Amino acid sequence: EMEGENGPTLEVTETDNYILQVYDNQCGVYAVSQTVQVNLYNEAVPVDVPDITNCDDASNDGIGEFDLESQTAAILAGQNSDGFTVTYYSSLSDAQAGVGALSSPYTNTSNPQTIWVRVEDTNAVGSNSDCFAASNTFSFDLIISGPTPTVSEINYDVCDDGSNDGFASFDLSSQDLLVLGSQDPADFNVSYYLTENDAIAGTGALSSPYTNTVNPQTIWVRVESNASATCFSVGTMTLTVSPAPTASMVPDLGSCDSNGDTLPDFDLTMHEDTLLDGQTGMTVTYHTSQADADTGDNAIQVPSFYSSNTPATIYVRVESSPNCYNTTSFNLLEGEEPVTTITTDSDEFEICDNTTTPLILTAVPGNYNASEVSIVWYEDGMTLSGETGLTLSVLTGGYYEVEVTFNSTGCTNIVGQEVITLENCVVPQAISPNNDGKNDNFDLSAFDVQKLEIFNRYGVLVYSRTNYTNEWHGQSDSGDELPVGTYYYVMRYQGGKEKASWVYINK
Repeated sequence: EMEGENGPTLEVTETDNYILQVYDNQCGVYAVSQTVQVNLYNEAVPVDVPDITNCDDASNDGIGEFDLESQTAAILAGQNSDGFTVTYYSSLSDAQAGVGALSSPYTNTSNPQTIWVRVEDTNAVGSNSDCFAASNTFSFDLIISGPTPTVSEINYDVCDDGSNDGFASFDLSSQDLLVLGSQDPADFNVSYYLTENDAIAGTGALSSPYTNTVNPQTIWVRVESNASATCFSVGTMTLTVSPAPTASMVPDLGSCDSNGDTLPDFDLTMHEDTLLDGQTGMTVTYHTSQADADTGDNAIQVPSFYSSNTPATIYVRVESSPNCYNTTSFNLLEGEEPVTTITTDSDEFEICDNTTTPLILTAVPGNYNASEVSIVWYEDGMTLSGETGLTLSVLTGGYYEVEVTFNSTGCTNIVGQEVITLENCVVPQAISPNNDGKNDNFDLSAFDVQKLEIFNRYGVLVYSRTNYTNEWHGQSDSGDELPVGTYYYVMRYQGGKEKASWVYINK
């Protein structure tokens, strides 16, 4: 019994079952008794609901999926989310009738499309209590703003300065069009970030120009639709500082066509070591114009075998990356081959087996000085290391060649000479010590002489020497010049052999 409630009306504040009893004042008993169930529901407060804007897909048809339930929190706006049920409808009448609720995710049927909201006390759902919020203003739009932007991931290379320290200033905004590719720059905004999270959040954009902190460095790019900030894509860009190449001056090349062709062949790569001067990782190309060298276009396909009229100019591009290069040039000139003749100190290209006295081969210049050329000697086709002069000392027979190259043009010529090994060398029977380079010495270098003694016709010892080769040229032990005549010798050689014979001094 509710004390004091004996009037014809009752104000209730909670859901419950209430009993109404009507008494007969004369009899003191109630004449009527009725039970009434009273349900009290909370009424939702309508709020302004933000629109949902999505990016279009590749079809660009203005149709897409929307997460309607993502709006629930904003619709309830701080009200008890457990006490209300939120449903979505494609028309106001459906929302007011509570029929045809849309499922989520929902695919729009037009662009834009209005969605109406019905908010109802959860306990009142299906009660036909009319205790709900659904009105013409309780709605929002589904909007497809445009195609999802794409990000072209690119490498941004710049040349280092003279310091070659790996750091440089990058004009990031200059890459916007490359990042967008075929997309209309009027429809999108491009920004750059240090991290992926910053790019996704759209916070902490880098200013341009930007100086890298490591080399190479990866930064992040955000491409955002101007129609909606929620319509964006992110990708990466690699910043690379390439070493600034140098292109050292190289000598001109001369045509060395001994046949006199009008189109001589050139090895344009001949001086590449000089060109690069120790640089590594460089790409070298050769061009017929400065413009092509600057753009890297129309490179000569086979630079090591290039035919050209002379004179001509070749332009060289040294590149560390497509945008980092240097150029130089050299000329193709009329040239000639070096002319060389090989001679010996004895006028004979013969040598005794096991000789200890070398035969001197001399490359006699015909049209050059030694300072103008580079020289390489070969024995039976093998390079003789360190032999780069005009003379070569040989102790064995074989085929000897000298390669002479003009330093200025690269023109090269090779001449050769066979040196014959004599199997049976003989002891000279005469010498003529007149300093004409012929038979001046008693040459026993082929015999490994341990000791030589020379006597005059009276048997007097006039000269003696151990470990003899070719030191006697008609002198006595005291250095006096001996007279013309016949002298007798005894030599001990080849580990114990002995030979006695005569030799004649002729002047």
